[in-house]
Amino acid sequence: MDDDLSYDDPADLQLRATMAALKDDLESPPAGYEDRLWAELERVLWWRAPIRRLAHDRRAQVTAASVGGAVIAAVAIGMLWRRSARRTAVA
Repeated sequence: MDDDLSYDDPADLQLRATMAALKDDLESPPAGYEDRLWAELERVLWWRAPIRRLAHDRRAQVTAASVGGAVIAAVAIGMLWRRSARRTAVA
């Protein structure tokens, strides 16, 4: 039995040579790229400012809690109403 456990696949050797040939130099972006990028991000993410303003508004938080409480109460009343309607239909 051969004790040599090395494995040299030609494709792996080619990949290793290609990876070794890569350089670590970075190219600087073209002039005005950062400004164009920020302008595009502002255009795409237009909804963030109103949502952030709404999330930090105390009146909106109180309104959301009130509406949420009303929805939960309406669901609870509906469930109790349905339950009582089922009991009267069974009896």
